[in-house]
Amino acid sequence: MVFIGSIVEKKDENDFDRILRHELETTGTKATVVRINEKSMNNIKNIHFETIIMNRNLNEEQKKDLKEILKNTKYFIVNSDIINMEQIQNMNLTVITYGFGSKCTVTASSMQEDNIIFCLQRGIENTNNTKIEPQELKIKIMPKVRHHYLQMAISIVNLLYSKS
Repeated sequence: MVFIGSIVEKKDENDFDRILRHELETTGTKATVVRINEKSMNNIKNIHFETIIMNRNLNEEQKKDLKEILKNTKYFIVNSDIINMEQIQNMNLTVITYGFGSKCTVTASSMQEDNIIFCLQRGIENTNNTKIEPQELKIKIMPKVRHHYLQMAISIVNLLYSKS
């Protein structure tokens, strides 16, 4: 059983967590998704997360708490269009950035009405220690995912936890 943390806007929490759980089930991954927010931050410092997804900024106190949590985390999936990356430098974890910037690990190279062409710009190693080479993937837009950033985050989780 792995623990996956999600740090998303309050309005997105329910849909994001539900879709994330569903996607993990399709990969056969037994996981517990834990919301990380202002109320839970102090209570979860002892949980060893395998993955944390971050799609919103935190205040300075929360950033310090997150840095403690990240010490025991393997993957940090972070929206680099809105998150200051300085807070996670020199940490022993795999950082996978996503967004529309050219330096992101994952970006959208094309967006259409019902799908996104998702570009993995650098190779990553998934949870099975399999190297996933840079490539473009066509991703069907999921219903109830409010914006493309969350779509990218969920697609990264699919890559990390897929069995192939």
